[in-house]
Amino acid sequence: MRFNPFFDRFDICNAYYAFTAECHGGQWSDVYAIWGRLYVMRFKPATSGGSWDTLDDNEREIYCNAWLHYYPGQPLPDDCQEWVRDLYVLEFIDKLTAEGALNETTRDGAYGEAMSNEKDKT
Repeated sequence: MRFNPFFDRFDICNAYYAFTAECHGGQWSDVYAIWGRLYVMRFKPATSGGSWDTLDDNEREIYCNAWLHYYPGQPLPDDCQEWVRDLYVLEFIDKLTAEGALNETTRDGAYGEAMSNEKDKT
């Protein structure tokens, strides 16, 4: 599985900062070396940044791609898996609506249920 985020330098840096903060394997790991590159670039995350919870969707796609690159064959972290599942549920609802399989009332109910399930997790 690969994601297709759009190119935004700040999003890339922010996503990799969060990724390295949460997933590095120690000071001599390849992932930890990313912090050195971010330091050389003088990148500093927003005051609320630096974790999965503060990333937007594009940054989360970049984060998931980083995980797949640095930890191939290992399952995504739980937060990533939940986000991917919810993302695909909403995309599937949109696809069914576009194909005429769901009317607006059913679509709105499915969206509402998907979003309320997300709120129940927090």
